[in-house]
Amino acid sequence: MIITFKRFGRLGNRLFLFSHLIAFAEWSNVSVFMPAFSEFIGSFPFFKNPLCEYIPKGKDTNVSNSPSALGLRAAGLIRAIPTVRFWDERDIVFDGEDATDSRVRTMIESPRVVFEGWRFRSHETILGIMPRIRTVFAPKENILHHAEALLEHARGMGDIVIGVHLRWEDYRGTPYFFPLNVFLNRMKEIASFFKPMKVSFVICSPEKLKQEDFPDTCVFSSDGSPVQDMYSLAGCDYILGPPSTFSGWASFYGSKPLFTMRKDIPFDNVSEADIVRW
Repeated sequence: MIITFKRFGRLGNRLFLFSHLIAFAEWSNVSVFMPAFSEFIGSFPFFKNPLCEYIPKGKDTNVSNSPSALGLRAAGLIRAIPTVRFWDERDIVFDGEDATDSRVRTMIESPRVVFEGWRFRSHETILGIMPRIRTVFAPKENILHHAEALLEHARGMGDIVIGVHLRWEDYRGTPYFFPLNVFLNRMKEIASFFKPMKVSFVICSPEKLKQEDFPDTCVFSSDGSPVQDMYSLAGCDYILGPPSTFSGWASFYGSKPLFTMRKDIPFDNVSEADIVRW
């Protein structure tokens, strides 16, 4: 049993980490409990309680008999059970070159392990279980309905739909902050790649935006829900945004190419968009 309490980052970070831990669970036939994800379970019906357990099919684990999260956390703090940490300067690829890493072996062989860290990855297993990942992290029906309605509106305005993740909030004062004119320029560049087809845009942002500042081919996700915005982006044909696990997850989950913005550098062609495989 692997359990992780530390809340690393926000929604996108935790979705990626949990997905790699699920890949590890399938690869090594262990169970994973991630109470660090519990604040989001209202949007994801797969999870039935705040422990956020994932148990590989066929593994005999009686959740009702498992120690409480509080008890496991206390045991970890007093080192009654081992804690593995992945804060290295490089990713640990558990199903590749790092399969013999002592921490990976501890996660497989110890009955209970507390997991901490971010730099823990699968390069192959996770791609092989993408249908399972999409099932586990499928959002509630009302969220999907919102995304579908938004995309239907956008598809009525264009042949190609580009999802735009306009993120300012915590990026202000960082190299990842791009003012509105930069977003608009990148949108024009991308639209030019698809001529003579018409391009429409789905704008997802926690900011209060003025529709008159955007082209009339833009549709706005205006309810302010991060999960609804994320899964609306995942349904678009392409995604545009600054470096972020938020738009990264939309690309990964939806298997859609992402144009990642870097400084004030224009895009030259459509091949600059890649599907995220973090």
